[in-house]
Amino acid sequence: MTFSEILELDIIKLPKTQDIPEDGFREFFTDLFDEFLDIVVSSKNLSDQESFKEAHFKNGIGVLVKGIQNAIDRYYAGNPFNAYTSLRDSINDSRILSYLPSDMVFDEGSNFYRIREHQGNYLLDQKELFHIPFNLRGKVTTNRYSIPGFPSLYLSDCIYTAWEELQRPSYADMQIVRLENQMPINILDLSTTRYSEGNHTIEDEESTIGKSNWGDLYSVMVWPLIAACSVKVRDRNDPFKPEYIIPQLLLNWVRNNNSLEKRIDGIKFSSTHIDLNNEKVKGEFYNLVIPVKESLDHGYCSHLLKMFNMTEVVSWQLQQAAGASRRTIELEEFGIMLNDKRQIELIRGEPLKYSNSDFGMLEVWLNRMNAQKIDVL
Repeated sequence: MTFSEILELDIIKLPKTQDIPEDGFREFFTDLFDEFLDIVVSSKNLSDQESFKEAHFKNGIGVLVKGIQNAIDRYYAGNPFNAYTSLRDSINDSRILSYLPSDMVFDEGSNFYRIREHQGNYLLDQKELFHIPFNLRGKVTTNRYSIPGFPSLYLSDCIYTAWEELQRPSYADMQIVRLENQMPINILDLSTTRYSEGNHTIEDEESTIGKSNWGDLYSVMVWPLIAACSVKVRDRNDPFKPEYIIPQLLLNWVRNNNSLEKRIDGIKFSSTHIDLNNEKVKGEFYNLVIPVKESLDHGYCSHLLKMFNMTEVVSWQLQQAAGASRRTIELEEFGIMLNDKRQIELIRGEPLKYSNSDFGMLEVWLNRMNAQKIDVL
């Protein structure tokens, strides 16, 4: 079985749901990984690339799977540090970074968006839409890619994704900014787009990993790590969510990764609030998390401040007041600034071209604004 054939199997589809209530999280992953490894190890002729070493690859993926399982076991045993070292060592020993395609980078000048809920029509300062400052780290709660007390910068590829991540806040309470990176951002791509069932891809569009055989190789190699980070939470009312173990440990690994050859700045991951299995949804909707690079008592990470410029803050209400009468003209004149092939579904059964949505209109507005150095004074 080749890499491309493995990627078509049902077991590969993500995200995963724990369907059997009596099964624990560890048992769920033991069964899943055992089945996956059996498929990979028993397959022959995985790749026709002359430089591909099949035995080396199979050994590496086995090391990665074992490391993830050990990390979960040690975390359950009350040893989070040992859990981290297990995951770290498995990433290093499996040499997963050597399989990273060279184009896993956001080039300088890429656009990202952030939303904050705030009542009233007085705009927030720029810094209030950046990462949580160090002196307010007590507000950083646990989440899939969020370690309590540890600030990170969370970005979305479009305003719609950011809106969904905040569980659809009222337009009247939305304040938004666009951020533009001033240096390349190296990423670990853990998005599930290529593993979902829906016809969400854009025709003729190259994914982050490309369409080559080496892209398929990476997709299979990194699958155990993405699967461990993409399990739907069974009980959101539980204070401890085992589904967050590996994503949080991985964020810690990114923070501590100082390799000059394969420096990783952040993690790209798919939004769990957008159904990529919906055939009416087209395009890639993702988030990016970049952990702070220093630990201070006050203020903001100097490295992240240098990495990004930001527009002035806009609110939905004020934007409508300032430019609603020019809406049609704006769309026709500046719609080319958007990815016009994306499609969303706000009303069930009614697909909508993204550039024709209110999100698209506001994105055009922000894309015309200058992004400048972030004012944190």
